[in-house]
Amino acid sequence: MPHMKEEQSPLFPIEFESDSEGGETGPCIPIKSQILELSRMLMARRAQFPVEPPKMTLKQQELSLRRRIDKHLKMYAITQGYEYPKVMKDAQQISDGKPRGELTLSELERFFAAVQQR
Repeated sequence: MPHMKEEQSPLFPIEFESDSEGGETGPCIPIKSQILELSRMLMARRAQFPVEPPKMTLKQQELSLRRRIDKHLKMYAITQGYEYPKVMKDAQQISDGKPRGELTLSELERFFAAVQQR
């Protein structure tokens, strides 16, 4: 039994366009072009509505400042040739004997400014 090729009618008729060389092109757009176009649209939208970085909470600001103070004091001890515990003890005297863990953000900022000046 010979296989007869039947012609199927298209469910959705496709219109072909002719390109600059006179040949016909299909309706498909290469994926790379679609991705580039999408990225350009997103970049333009992002430029219109700049996204602000998320704000740090009060606790995060305190932790960040405590780390900076600690790093500064360690570097000071190393570069000046002092022992780190001695530098920490002297730094605690600047804060009137109050441990850094109990200082508020404004107190930490004043403390850091005072430590940097010495």
